Amino acid sequence: MRIVMLALIGSITLLHVSSWRMAQSNIWLPSLPEKIDGRSASLHDVDGTTLALLGNPHGRSATYSNGKGMDIEITMVTGAMFENYHDP
Repeated sequence: MRIVMLALIGSITLLHVSSWRMAQSNIWLPSLPEKIDGRSASLHDVDGTTLALLGNPHGRSATYSNGKGMDIEITMVTGAMFENYHDP
């Protein structure tokens, strides 16, 4: 009986730790650099339609421009729950 109780307590603890780790991955985002390869960043919001498709994660987006019309768009989103996963 003691072994069953210990296994049950261990399982519940693992579930809570797993839930906490997923919650943390859903809010953490690194900051985008101000410059990349001589290009300056212009920060802007990620499109709401894109975020809704991905399960409404947090997101950051920037356009890096060198002033010659050769812009680079970068978008980062937080890790979301597995059921919201989409192949690139």
